[in-house]
Amino acid sequence: MEPSLAALWQVGTAFLMAFTTGRDGEGTAAWREEAGALPVPAPGEPAARAAEHGDEHVIKVTEACLREYALVPEERYLAAAAAAQRRIPPLRQGGGGRGLTRA
Repeated sequence: MEPSLAALWQVGTAFLMAFTTGRDGEGTAAWREEAGALPVPAPGEPAARAAEHGDEHVIKVTEACLREYALVPEERYLAAAAAAQRRIPPLRQGGGGRGLTRA
């Protein structure tokens, strides 16, 4: 394995371990706590909202969520895309991941 690839793998694993606590609740509706009372968007909405939002991180997260939703059509993927769109300011307001907000 190339040294750079090995280092990236280690960093990715470190992030995974730092920001996850396990898979408890993964097969449940626990994600709804994060989504709150907000409605889950229809499958066609997240892509249009991400394009309008303009931030590259939101576009990437939304695309990944929609890819997962295409494989396993669970509402949590649509809710995750909507959460990213709420938390990251639109590009016209600074975007770029600066100024992340909680829900």
